[in-house]
Amino acid sequence: MTLLDHNSRALRLALSLLTTLSPACATSPELSELVMLHRSGSHDAALAFLAEEDVQGELQGHRDGLLWRLEAGKICQDAAQFEESELHFRAADRRMREFDAEPTIRIGGELGGLISNPAARAYRGTEYDRVLLETYRVWNQLVLGDLSEALVHCRRAYVRQAEAIERHALEIEEEQLAAREHEIKTSELLNGSELEEAVAASRTRIDPAYANWVNPYASWLSAVLHWIDGDYSNAEVDLNKLAGMLPLNRGVRELLSEVEAGAVAEVEGMTRIFLIHETGSAPSRISQSVVLQTLRYGFTPIVFPVLDFEGAPAMSLDATGLDGQLLAQTETVADLEAIIANDYETRLAGVVIRAFLSVIVKEIATEALIQADRDEGDGEEGWGFLVGNLYKILSAGSDNRTWRSPSARIDVAELLIPAGSAVQLQLLDPFGTRVASYQTEPQAAPILFVRIRSQGAVVSIQTATLGTPITRP
Repeated sequence: MTLLDHNSRALRLALSLLTTLSPACATSPELSELVMLHRSGSHDAALAFLAEEDVQGELQGHRDGLLWRLEAGKICQDAAQFEESELHFRAADRRMREFDAEPTIRIGGELGGLISNPAARAYRGTEYDRVLLETYRVWNQLVLGDLSEALVHCRRAYVRQAEAIERHALEIEEEQLAAREHEIKTSELLNGSELEEAVAASRTRIDPAYANWVNPYASWLSAVLHWIDGDYSNAEVDLNKLAGMLPLNRGVRELLSEVEAGAVAEVEGMTRIFLIHETGSAPSRISQSVVLQTLRYGFTPIVFPVLDFEGAPAMSLDATGLDGQLLAQTETVADLEAIIANDYETRLAGVVIRAFLSVIVKEIATEALIQADRDEGDGEEGWGFLVGNLYKILSAGSDNRTWRSPSARIDVAELLIPAGSAVQLQLLDPFGTRVASYQTEPQAAPILFVRIRSQGAVVSIQTATLGTPITRP
């Protein structure tokens, strides 16, 4: 008797599962290729890749469309295609809001994705994706000269953070309910030595300052833009909040002192420069297999994602006059690796519970297939054993998709120079050795933003100006 000779309901279910699971995978090779082009500084090649017909189809896809949009938006921004970047970010924002409006599937119900490969489901974005998206859209609006719209995205970053806290509270309830329904003690799952070893790298990067999806870069942008806009009250609120998160940041304290003293952002005959240095590359995710033990289920192998901190080491930046005199040094305002590590740690219990329950559900389903085969074949094992094990193999894995084009760290600085002057930007490696030097163009605008993106030796510099340029005779 062959596999195709059977017409049972169980067999049809098994074939349906195999068909569903077979295309499931982690981040597609095409998307990885796009990220690698971006990291190598090949902006033209990355833009040409995005214009290809099959990639355009990926941007509209349900499973990975959001992830493609996020990557495309950041890559276009770094390639100075700001209007195109904004189109991608706007589409990503719409997709996220569609996902946010959908009812949450309770993991205790088991059929909410537990029987499939996690990567087969649509990428819905992380909470830090949502906050970070708003900060990147601020830069697009600054380059396009729209201060009011930039402030809108600053406010939306705070809203996104509040939404993340609310959503996470509901997820915690789901996880606890699922654990109770299956008599699982979460502490048993999370205290294994194999699990501790697997997540050790991410735990070294956890920072309490980034709890609850706080992104201090959003606060810095909001403070600076409110100050420029003449809103001293909100600027002080943002800077006090920022000083609480980053008590050792000298630049934040000095900026707060300026604002509290009533200093004006636009000084006649001077140009105020805000430096933004995005450096390094965000971590990716890889699969890790561990064996967990509980009193009820015994030894259970599971697969789940762990953070992989990769890419060139983060650089730092000094600003000097043309005579070599030090004018300012950038300081870290947002450690994105810490933000991502905090998010990962916050969700670790839920990820492990899902992975553990998924294995249990798949074992039950496989046993049902084998039993159905035995019933039809007078006790002999045939297609049930084959299909059941193929099902477990194809459905094994973890969802390793993540937004990879952001930087690992964001540093900032602020300085005031005579209008028409130029500044030398000195790129330093982690040991403080000068790697490269770049000179800005003389600027007459009262407010100048300079954004430097460095990934090892790959550097791009963009500027945005606000205010009416000073005219000289």
